[in-house]
Amino acid sequence: MFAVTRPPLQDNPNGIQQRDTNGNLLYFERVQNPDGTFTTRSTTNPLAADGVTANVPSIIPNSRFKEIFLGDSAAPRVSIGIGVNWNSPFGPFRIDFAHVLRKQPGDDTKRFTFNVGTQF
Repeated sequence: MFAVTRPPLQDNPNGIQQRDTNGNLLYFERVQNPDGTFTTRSTTNPLAADGVTANVPSIIPNSRFKEIFLGDSAAPRVSIGIGVNWNSPFGPFRIDFAHVLRKQPGDDTKRFTFNVGTQF
């Protein structure tokens, strides 16, 4: 709407899948032993030995996250304030005080700013 391009966002509700040293995704494969018991081993193959059953992805613990884009809103942002400029012997000073009346999620609001020097 305001020529803001939405960035590609990551959504990992289950977590990030682990990779081996070569960068291949890792899976857990359940293998039956000759005595009838089952063993779980790590593999890079997404399919089990039967070629039909999917292996379980190996997820990094506590790696669930979702990125959210905050921006590109048509709602106005409104604030009021006062600023003072002073050309001191050390250079120009600028002090601003503001109060936010309307903001949107993700806005970085500031009540006080202080600047020394000039802009280039």
